[in-house]
Amino acid sequence: MKIQSKRVVSISYVLKDDAGNVLDESAGEELVYMHGTGRLLDSLEQKLEGHEAGEKLSVRLTPEEAYGVRDADKVRTVKRALFEDLEPEVGAAYSLETDQGMQTAVVVKIEGDDVTIDMNHPLAGMNLNFEIAIDEVREPTAEELKHGHAHPHGHCEDDDDDDGCCCHHHHDGDDDDHDHCCCGHHHHDGDDDDHDHCCHHHHHDGE
Repeated sequence: MKIQSKRVVSISYVLKDDAGNVLDESAGEELVYMHGTGRLLDSLEQKLEGHEAGEKLSVRLTPEEAYGVRDADKVRTVKRALFEDLEPEVGAAYSLETDQGMQTAVVVKIEGDDVTIDMNHPLAGMNLNFEIAIDEVREPTAEELKHGHAHPHGHCEDDDDDDGCCCHHHHDGDDDDHDHCCCGHHHHDGDDDDHDHCCHHHHHDGE
């Protein structure tokens, strides 16, 4: 059975950068998703389309196919007061409420009351090199079709679990996007102007 829209696909994967560093991997836990429903980057789905269980693929995505090139305009300096009761830390990521919705910002420098943040996606500007094994391709159940996503464990789970898509750690605070560092929807970054306000919650920095 070949991968096509609405079929449920199980894959194992390792993701590396151009230097061979492992950025993410399934680590024995398959990623299960419904093809064509936006759980993966569109470019990655296109590479998987038409393949079937038992195949192994090497897939390379350029920044333009993945999370875009880095945008210098998304690195800006804000006031410490933006973080309200939270104490900003270099290397930590925070979800900020903006006029464009929730955005994720990583603190890159702190000088007194000035905090420099980077709102680029953590993988922006990077080539993504996947080694993918297609473990299973099947038709969805009636419940999966109704809900519009796969049920990896045979029942509907909280959507916030996001099916694990290519990073069981998440880099985004935008819950509506279900962003997964290398496979999910693109950020809705936009031009944030200087209307950032209210640091809602603190993400750990991956340590």
